[in-house]
Amino acid sequence: MADFTSFASNPLTPIMTTCIAIDDDPLFLKLLEVYFDEIFDAVLISSWENPVKGALAIAKQNPDVVLLDYDMPYMDGFQMLDSLQTIPKIILISGHIIEPNHDTNFDLFLPKSQLTSPDVLKRFVSEVIKTPDRTPDN
Repeated sequence: MADFTSFASNPLTPIMTTCIAIDDDPLFLKLLEVYFDEIFDAVLISSWENPVKGALAIAKQNPDVVLLDYDMPYMDGFQMLDSLQTIPKIILISGHIIEPNHDTNFDLFLPKSQLTSPDVLKRFVSEVIKTPDRTPDN
């Protein structure tokens, strides 16, 4: 049996940022999969068209980052966030303009029109990881 202890404790081992994408547009999810294939320090562990199933996946898979669409059937992105007990780092993605003063729990907003390359995705994932962790008050 292989010993992964030394691999995991090696300070030179790159840490992969785990991500989940939730968007009701299957073509957009496919685009994200293609972009994540070009990013070597983040991995898309699952993607979901249904926000209810996506919320369950967040609870089970405990990702570092969630890329979350705002406008979806069944529940919108803000309602889905309200359903979570523990909220990871959130990049809200949408083709709509989101009011920045909305009382929400997302960390960054990425308009879909600006997601034009894997480099843009990498920049946003890297930036959201640097945001402060949430406390129960925020």
